[in-house]
Amino acid sequence: MTGVKATAADESSVTQRLTVTRMMAFGIFSLAAPKKKGHGNAYVVIEGPELSGVAVIAATGSNSPGSAAFAFAADVNNTARLAEKFAEAQPRLIQSAKEQLDIAKDDSLVQQAPTAYREAVDSVPAEYREKFTDAWNARR
Repeated sequence: MTGVKATAADESSVTQRLTVTRMMAFGIFSLAAPKKKGHGNAYVVIEGPELSGVAVIAATGSNSPGSAAFAFAADVNNTARLAEKFAEAQPRLIQSAKEQLDIAKDDSLVQQAPTAYREAVDSVPAEYREKFTDAWNARR
């Protein structure tokens, strides 16, 4: 998701641009002539190094989908930023996890844990030992 960017627009922002037809019909007054108002579709354009696409969010009844489109675009952009931030830290985190695993493998307490667990199960009364079938079966 690194390098991905999303932008959103609703029909009110798309249709606010002046068109040649409006300029020819209304001349200078086309700047002041109101456009039709309504709740049209909203669009989210997603672009990245490995993908690109357009999502159309349709209007439902009297609700404008613009706010949903802008919120979705913001979510995509925030997720892309987090992915980029994590991508920078990922090699360091992997190295740290490997070092911690090596320490745990060498730790004598970790190596003694299965024996200590079996001994603890053996000290439990016989009627309760079946609750610890993993240790009971492992010692046989």
